[in-house]
Amino acid sequence: MSAVEEFPEAGAAAAEDPAAPYRPSPASEPLPEAPPPPAPEPSPEPGPPPTPPTEVGASTGPAHHGSGTQVNTFYSPLVADSAFLLDPSGRLKRRSPRLITDDQATALSRQFVAGPGYQEAKRLLGSPGRTAILYADAGCGRRSSALMLLDAMGDGHGRLRELPEGDPGDPDAPPVLDGRDLQPGDRVLVDLTGDDRGLLGEVRAGLESYRHAVRECEAYLVLVIPPEEKNALGQEFARFLVGLGRPDGARVLQRHLQARGIDYSEQEARDGGVLDWAASAGMGEIAELARLAEEVGRRNPGAPLRGRLGTALEALADRGEEAGGRIAGLPDTWRRSVLLAAAMLEGFRAEAVADAARALFALLDAPEPEQPRLERVGFRTLLRELEVAVGEDHTVAFQRFGLAEAVCDRFWDEYPDLVGEFRTWIDGLIAAPSTSGSDRDALARRFVRQCLRTHRTEELFGRVWEWGRRAETAPQAAYALTEAHDRGGAIARRTRRRIYRWAGDRALPAPLAQVLIAVCTGTIADTWPEEAVVRLQHLARHDDPEVRRAAADGLLALAADPARLGHLTHRVRWVLENRGRPRPRDLAVAALLTDPGRLHGPGSERHPLRDPESREDAAAIIGLLIRAGEAAGSEPLDPAADPAAAAERWIDACASEWSPPGLPELLARGAHRAGSAGRLYGLARRRLLTASGDGAEAQRGAAAELIRLLDEVQGLLPAGAPAAGTRTEG
Repeated sequence: MSAVEEFPEAGAAAAEDPAAPYRPSPASEPLPEAPPPPAPEPSPEPGPPPTPPTEVGASTGPAHHGSGTQVNTFYSPLVADSAFLLDPSGRLKRRSPRLITDDQATALSRQFVAGPGYQEAKRLLGSPGRTAILYADAGCGRRSSALMLLDAMGDGHGRLRELPEGDPGDPDAPPVLDGRDLQPGDRVLVDLTGDDRGLLGEVRAGLESYRHAVRECEAYLVLVIPPEEKNALGQEFARFLVGLGRPDGARVLQRHLQARGIDYSEQEARDGGVLDWAASAGMGEIAELARLAEEVGRRNPGAPLRGRLGTALEALADRGEEAGGRIAGLPDTWRRSVLLAAAMLEGFRAEAVADAARALFALLDAPEPEQPRLERVGFRTLLRELEVAVGEDHTVAFQRFGLAEAVCDRFWDEYPDLVGEFRTWIDGLIAAPSTSGSDRDALARRFVRQCLRTHRTEELFGRVWEWGRRAETAPQAAYALTEAHDRGGAIARRTRRRIYRWAGDRALPAPLAQVLIAVCTGTIADTWPEEAVVRLQHLARHDDPEVRRAAADGLLALAADPARLGHLTHRVRWVLENRGRPRPRDLAVAALLTDPGRLHGPGSERHPLRDPESREDAAAIIGLLIRAGEAAGSEPLDPAADPAAAAERWIDACASEWSPPGLPELLARGAHRAGSAGRLYGLARRRLLTASGDGAEAQRGAAAELIRLLDEVQGLLPAGAPAAGTRTEG
């Protein structure tokens, strides 16, 4: 493993300083301390009595657009029923498990349908060359095919990695293909069809040497390139090229619907004309149709499949012209403010929409109509004119399914010079104490959608920075990052890279650091656990001790998964071994992970020394901690896991009744590899001579056994010989 593995997205030049502190761009405006003040006049439509300040405000109708289960519970007036829970210590956690919590390949397999060329690619990847280069038109599921191919290779224990891990264009970024970073069994994806297609030249230059490293490590490599570039790699790679065809659209639709729990009927799909559409639709469009059909079912639980698919297909059609006509037909700023407020707050209570419309109207500095308020059209009358219905529960919904999103899209497209005002408006709505947590999440989700749709990624990250700095809006920062990462592809990579950059800033605002910890443990770890570990390690070096402990707890939570424990332990060992002088905060993480106190009691089976695949790495970590000794510093994440006391505590562990089999031998080997055998020997010798009181006999026996094993591993004593009474240290 290379020396840049610790900072895979910053390169060797950043090895000592993983990332420069991020500061939002000038275009990223700070979050207002309070929402824009409402107009003093009452709304024409009377609402319920004013809500007491200690209760959740009037916006209690959560809107739900998108996949996943919406959770509506209550915690506090500020973050009630948000998807992320803010606890009293300032930590953020997902309120409930994610809808799909297994790894991404397993989730993808529920929906995946192989197309022409897939089996040939699988044969190539499994051959001695261990490489496949895929090309296909957009919409054929080429990225999904690449992930499924890699998932089918090896024994399932190799890392799943996506390159490049660094920011393209960053002068300090490591090479895209660096064979020194490979570990045995790695499964590597390089997707050059999106943002990274400009890296094709660099990839071509290093591909042959990287392929050699892939074979040496018994790893696997899949490249995905645009079809027009299939000859750009050169003739020597032609034998690895595989063209992928389009999977059967009807089968893809069936798998997507069934994965969402929707009973599939081919006859109903055919009668509604959906199968004809699916025959030429892209894979992403089919996935979106299934999502919309699920949402239609939530609104109308008794609707037959044919009706749900028909409504979803209508919503999937481009309604931009219809939305544009609606906007153009409104003669003044007030009516357009109401239309945009109803679209952005669809699913909220009418009173909240009225307040939002008034706030937007005031923000746009539009002159008040000369007509007295009571002579103007009433608010609900205006909603009816806009074809926006108000339900019995006072929540608003456009009469045509899918039109709300189209209206929002049209406003963002037609008025790019007002996007800053729209952003400030949404900031005010999210920050308002009367907005419930689920409503804040809905607003954040819709804002994320506009940012990604209009390629304003930096604006999105600027909002996350501002929301994340304040505890009351930190849950929405976490929610926005999760929404962006769950989109997959290029935006997910960009999100992980930005989190990496922020995580390296030790002075990052503590609430924002807690946001990153929550997203790493609750989102990124589900699909890219190795990258989650890297970011959590950086956050464990933060200046704030509570952030450090939260990041370490996040690492321990990942270690609770046997599939992730091995990688985490190996990574912690690598960090310590590849620094001339390990940082105290890295040693603190290592001491917490290998703490002997975790060898007994609840969860003891998850200690790395009890895991056959992790125990050698854990022994090496302990040896490195012993070598650091008093130089380990005084920043333990837990008083019981002080790195400076590691040697004494492990000698105690060897004498305990809960000591795992072979512990003294593991410690001796680890100390020998780390160069700390002499120090451990001296401490064991002292224990042999000074042990007294209860347990003294067990301590002397364990110390003698440890001394004998230390002599053995260094070749100073034949295996099985009794320990010498004295020893001369060289």
